[in-house]
Amino acid sequence: MIYLIIFVSVSLGISSFVKVPIRHAGQITLFGKRKEGQFVSEGWNFLPFYPFVYGVEIIDIGKVQFEVVTEKATTPDRASSKVPVEIVFEPMRDHLIEYTNSGGRDGVIKQFTGKVIERVREWCSDEEGGPSNWWELNQSRLEGVSVLVTRLAQDSIKDREIPDFAQDIPTWIWLIYFKKPRPEKPKKNEEEWAKDDWKKVKDFLLTLTPQQISDLEESVAARRKEIQSLMNGTGNIEMKDLGIKIKRLNIGDIDVLGETGKQAEQKAKEEEERKAEELELQHVENQIKKFMDMGYSRNEAREIVQTERGKVSKTIDEKKISLSEETGSIINILGGFLNKNEK
Repeated sequence: MIYLIIFVSVSLGISSFVKVPIRHAGQITLFGKRKEGQFVSEGWNFLPFYPFVYGVEIIDIGKVQFEVVTEKATTPDRASSKVPVEIVFEPMRDHLIEYTNSGGRDGVIKQFTGKVIERVREWCSDEEGGPSNWWELNQSRLEGVSVLVTRLAQDSIKDREIPDFAQDIPTWIWLIYFKKPRPEKPKKNEEEWAKDDWKKVKDFLLTLTPQQISDLEESVAARRKEIQSLMNGTGNIEMKDLGIKIKRLNIGDIDVLGETGKQAEQKAKEEEERKAEELELQHVENQIKKFMDMGYSRNEAREIVQTERGKVSKTIDEKKISLSEETGSIINILGGFLNKNEK
């Protein structure tokens, strides 16, 4: 009997150690029930009376990277665009229950995909806070990321939101106003705020105390830094309902679709050709100036440069003329006669 107790004790002691693989975490269970916020990290871990009393559910917590593509996102000008959003997330160790309840890796991707597509379409079609046309959509990535983060993880960014006293002006307007240097040409949806040298915004700032303005500038700077971190892959936005932390959220290259896309591509091609022609003409002008500095006239310099570029063909036409002996004698006599007269 004593030997049996010793054997059971030793067996339980040995089995109280559990190894969690690298890039994994273990959700602790007690009598089969998951304990909220309790986990063990990778490596060897001691669990009393494992697996009879305490247990562990091994979960992969490595970063997950995927892309959500919103097809036919329509801007107010009725143009359709394809908007890709690059996302990287990682599970939160202290929210593994929410993560597994959301379906783990595949379940979170599915839910996140639906949320992103819905929010992108809302932003693109928003006549007040979104881009007014497909061109502005291509120029509004920072604003787009800001809007997506606000609408996807509102609870996570509450402490880093713009102060309540400045909420009458949209966050993306504050981001633009305090940007250095501030864009000279506002987009259509910015014109209301930017007209008359941002008078509407400046008048609002006059109603604030110096301390409030300082607090506002700090919060806008913090928000910009947060957005840039997300775009660079070093973000830290929590979505506790899914049990994840967003590390990267960035809008990729946007493609305008249909006839508008063809026209935009043709316009871009023509613009490239125009810039190439301007560069070539500048080079020609510099070459002409170089030859003029060497003493050539402008017409001579231009002809030399154009000849070198193959724009003008320079040829020498040689013709052989045969003369009879009589004609040659007459020419010689005339030549001698002219020489005598000159003397």
